[in-house]
Amino acid sequence: MYGRLALGALLIAGAAMAACGGNAEPDGLYGSRNPSSSSSSGNLPGRDNPDSTKPGEDGTPPTDTTPSPGTNNGDAKAFFGSTVFTALSPTCGGCHDTTGPGPAWLFKADVNKTYLAFEAAGYIATGSRIEIKGTHSSGGAPALTADQSSKYRQWITMELQARGNNAPVNIKEKLGGCFDEQKFNAIGLQNLRTTRRNNENANNCTGCNQAPCMTCHTNDDATGFILAFGNNNVPQNHTFEMSKKVPFIDKYFGTNGADVVASNGLQKKSEATIADRPYTHPMYRLSTQMQQNLDAFVQDVITKQKAGQCK
Repeated sequence: MYGRLALGALLIAGAAMAACGGNAEPDGLYGSRNPSSSSSSGNLPGRDNPDSTKPGEDGTPPTDTTPSPGTNNGDAKAFFGSTVFTALSPTCGGCHDTTGPGPAWLFKADVNKTYLAFEAAGYIATGSRIEIKGTHSSGGAPALTADQSSKYRQWITMELQARGNNAPVNIKEKLGGCFDEQKFNAIGLQNLRTTRRNNENANNCTGCNQAPCMTCHTNDDATGFILAFGNNNVPQNHTFEMSKKVPFIDKYFGTNGADVVASNGLQKKSEATIADRPYTHPMYRLSTQMQQNLDAFVQDVITKQKAGQCK
């Protein structure tokens, strides 16, 4: 019953999004925006963990032979630099380098940082989001070409073989265990409303003027954002629980190559809608209070993650 209701809500949301000229959102994966001025390596895969004994300290050899993040996997890592990185940079680097406008995850001037970013996000895996993203940004950003996909899959095969067929851990996958529901609800996402642009006719875009964002985001993997507050077809905590999962968690958390940091997904998308042309994704703005509460929620999770509290 729940599945049929959720599907019905998704079909309705899809129709509403089409009426509004909606376009797929950018990934929101790697943001440089971080409300905290402090930095720490944290307890990350392959990093020093003060709560555990490092291999060799107790006189026993390590039992896990899976290479840790940043390990040079010989031919696999070399292939990434010489083939995958060079193939993706011209297409993806224009929007996803540090200068944007999309979230930064391909650093054209730093192949090693890009490799770490792919690794930390769990992209060294079959069927990763890089492969399945498809055309986005209202058609302005293309999907991978057949040649790019072929090279990407070849690299994944080489990486998994070098790692004993064990994909690297996504350092964001356990963050959901540190989500504080009260802090999350305090963000006030249910109050997000679209705002009609000055050059838009309300009669031509009925979803662009004070429409709740849940109209198009109740259950939509393609946009990478979930917002279902007030939708009686899903559980009351649906937004909270789903936001812990990929791809939705990427709107709140990213990596800077090795560490978890605050993602600028919601902020960057807001800025993009403000600057966008008429009748594309409806414009919305984050209020000052909403931004402050968002920062508080994200920083609370990052602090707990660095303390090794996310299980």
